[in-house]
Formats: sequence, C-alpha cells, structure tokens
Amino acid sequence: MGGGSNPEWGAGGEELFYIGPGGKLNSVKLNLGANSVEPSAPRELFSVAGPYRVAPDGKHFLVLAGSESGPPPLQLIMNWPALLKKRTPPE
Repeated sequence: MGGGSNPEWGAGGEELFYIGPGGKLNSVKLNLGANSVEPSAPRELFSVAGPYRVAPDGKHFLVLAGSESGPPPLQLIMNWPALLKKRTPPE
C-alpha cells in the first residue's frame, strides 16, 4: 500500500475514504470482527485536488474544486430582480 491522507468515515463506519498516492480518492471497506478489523483492497474512485466530504449516504461527495491560479473572482450583482424584469417581454 502507498499510504494516504485525509481519512473520512463513510456511513455506518464500515467504509473508510482517503486520498491516496497521485491525488486519487480511495475507498476501503472494513469487515469488523469481535476482535479484528479486516480491510478490503483499496478501490480508486476518482481524482481530487483538494478537500472533500462524504455525504451521509456514502455515495456522494462534496469536493472543493479550484485552479492553480486560485479561486475565480467573486461577482456581486446588486438589484438583480430589476434586471430580471428588464428581460421579460412586455405584455
């Protein structure tokens, strides 16, 4: 195994997610015995470039996506309801 970082438990505590070598999100199922824990072979899911969270269902993920140049600029649109009114055709 190549190790990993950012571990997070899946729903029910029987699956562990982590970022493995090469920035891949991995999943390991855990078989919990009375006095033992047997992990499955790691399964690569997809590449991640930043922090992630596992949804309660263990099937969906929230991944912070960005670029190397930083986050996109924030655009604030003021009085947007008036802009919407201007776009509606007159009756």
